[in-house]
Amino acid sequence: MNLQATKSLPPGYVSAGTLDLTKGKRALILLNVAGFVMLVLLGPLFFRVALWLRPDVLLSDLGVTLVGFSDMLLVLLAVVGIYAAVIVLHEGAHGIFLWWYSRSRPVFAFRGYYASAAAPGWFFPRNQYMIVGLAPLVVLTVLGFFILLFVPSGWFVALISFMVLNASGAIGDLAVVYWLLRQPATCLAYDVGDAVTIYLPE
Repeated sequence: MNLQATKSLPPGYVSAGTLDLTKGKRALILLNVAGFVMLVLLGPLFFRVALWLRPDVLLSDLGVTLVGFSDMLLVLLAVVGIYAAVIVLHEGAHGIFLWWYSRSRPVFAFRGYYASAAAPGWFFPRNQYMIVGLAPLVVLTVLGFFILLFVPSGWFVALISFMVLNASGAIGDLAVVYWLLRQPATCLAYDVGDAVTIYLPE
């Protein structure tokens, strides 16, 4: 069956479960712990890959020297800027693929502790929705390493920090993809931003 994104639930499809990662204290704790572990592991790994891609860059070139308050303020602003860029580009990557499959403008939301991109009213085949879920992790990581081939060494720390934060922030997406992998390929996913409901033929 060649399923496509649709606004009409096909005949015979019924709700078969909902995943809401914002509900349940235990799930949130596990996701945060897993995200932190990814952050710790991917930092050194991404640096090693970056230095392998750019043997002309030395570790001594990547140090940050803080002379006074103004330098500390600049670093703080850089951290805030990187975090904001992660949120915008991560959700933007979701949104591009939501639009690609539905040809409908996605809806973006920011609720303080998490951001989301969704296409309310649309039902996506499992495989399409898994691509939507993996898009920020795969696309932004590959693009980041490609950009690292050309940027001056002064941009290394900021760009790698962006890539690591984006990858560790994809832990929720990976949880959804893992859940969908355990469902039949015929299932449809309905996303409202903070929860995903799957539908299966009776």
